[in-house]
Amino acid sequence: MESFLVQLESTTEVFIPGQTVNGKVLIDLKEQISARSITLCVVGKARTSWDKPRSRAELNSITQGNYIPRRSHTLTDSIPYTAEVIYLGLHFNLCQPEDKVLSPGVHAFPFTFTLPAHCPPSFEGTIGYIRYYCDARIDRSWKFDKNGIIRNIVSDSLPVLIGTIPVQSKGPFKDEKVPFQDCLEPPTPSAPQPDTPPGSMPTFAIGPPPSYAESVFDCGTLKNEENAEEKSENEYTPRYIFLSKL
Repeated sequence: MESFLVQLESTTEVFIPGQTVNGKVLIDLKEQISARSITLCVVGKARTSWDKPRSRAELNSITQGNYIPRRSHTLTDSIPYTAEVIYLGLHFNLCQPEDKVLSPGVHAFPFTFTLPAHCPPSFEGTIGYIRYYCDARIDRSWKFDKNGIIRNIVSDSLPVLIGTIPVQSKGPFKDEKVPFQDCLEPPTPSAPQPDTPPGSMPTFAIGPPPSYAESVFDCGTLKNEENAEEKSENEYTPRYIFLSKL
C-alpha cells in the first residue's frame, strides 16, 4: 500500500458551524489487498480533566508500656475529575467489496456531511479540548505479519478545524502595508442645519403650584382640569399658613 489518506475539499482549511463538508478517502495500491470494508467516522467531542487536591488528617497509635501516644499527620492526595460531551458522531460505509479484495491502482471514495449549526469551535487548552476529526479505516482479514502480530485494521485520521466566522480571504501579512484610502471611506459631508430663531421656540402654559396648605394639610380648593383655563386668566396668589402677632 503506497498511501492511504483522507482529503477535504476546502480552500480555507477552516469550516464554520452549519457548513457542508466534502471530501474523499484515497487509497493507492501497488498490489491487491484483502479488504472486508472501508468505513469513515466523523467525530466531534469535548473533553476536560483536572485534579482537585485534598488533605486529611490521620492518627497513628504507638504502644509504649501502659501509655499509648497518638501522633497525627496530614495526608495529601488529589481527586481526578473528567467529563466528555459528544457533538458529532457520523458513520459512513464507503465500500464493501463483494470478493473482499481491492485491486491495484488508485481508489477514491467520496463522502459529504453537514456540521451541526450550533457546534462550538475547535479549542485546545491545558485542562481540556474540543476536537473534530475524520477517521477512515480499512477492515482487512485477520493476518499475521513477520513479527507474529495480527494486523487487521489500517486507519488514517484527519483533524477538522471549526471556526466561529467564515474565512473569506487571507488578510495582509505583518510586513505588508495597506493604503489608508483602501481601509477607510472618506466621510460624507452633511448639509448644515439651520439655526432656530429665538422666537420660534415652543412655549407651554404651566399652571400655578398648589399652596402650602393644599400640599401638606390637604385643605383648601385644588384646581381641576375643567376650570384650569378659566382660573389661569386670574392673577394667582399663593396661600401659606402664617402666625399673626397680636
